[in-house]
Amino acid sequence: MSKKRITFHKAMEEAALLPTHDPKRRQFEEDIAKADETTRQAWLQTLSFNESLRLALLRPQPPPELHQRLAAYASSSPATPPSPAFFAKTAHLRAVGLAAFCSVLVFWAVWWFQRPVDPLQHLATLAMQDHEKKPQMTVQTHQWKTLTQELAPSLPFTLQKPSLLSPLRLVGGRKCKLGKKYVLLSQWKDQQDTYSLFQFRLQDYHIPPHLRPTWITPTHAKKKHACKTLIWSQRDIGYAFVFRLFPPHLQDLLP
Repeated sequence: MSKKRITFHKAMEEAALLPTHDPKRRQFEEDIAKADETTRQAWLQTLSFNESLRLALLRPQPPPELHQRLAAYASSSPATPPSPAFFAKTAHLRAVGLAAFCSVLVFWAVWWFQRPVDPLQHLATLAMQDHEKKPQMTVQTHQWKTLTQELAPSLPFTLQKPSLLSPLRLVGGRKCKLGKKYVLLSQWKDQQDTYSLFQFRLQDYHIPPHLRPTWITPTHAKKKHACKTLIWSQRDIGYAFVFRLFPPHLQDLLP
């Protein structure tokens, strides 16, 4: 690997550790969006690796047979009554241990609230949670034009119907929030299932422009057969398509 490539990968790893609102990370993501597909996939893999490492750190595993070795050590030690000096020493050690524990706890809390978040995973999780609530549509219609006339005035972006959903039947929509930002939720059906399509501004969720359809399974999904999300973007508008069973006529869009 060339020196220039090594420097670029180091910059990518450093950018992935920054908060999503950090200007340096935002600038790096804009550069990534203009790069080739291989570079964009490397960026997403870096974000995924960081998230996996964070979860692994929350589940420390003790060494094998640790309990047995501690029990054997305790049974082999002579049972002598502790002296006053011993109590004074252990009190000091407890105080030092408590101070160290508090320091670690503060450090962990700061890291937790400033940890880097994968924007695709975050968006997919929010979309899946809203879809599984099975919300009622405030506008019930089969016509996209009617839906946009009713909801467009209350949304801060232009509504666009993605052509790839043309085989599905629109049943309605509503204005809702994913996190703290407003989006358009439209509901679609076929003979197989009901689907949710969330339409949003890219800048609200830090999604890069010109993102090809990317299949995301939320990391924190608890159910074995949890919903999945297909995310893509066109110009300054993003789409998150939530499904449990992917429509057969859209199979060619799967990664």
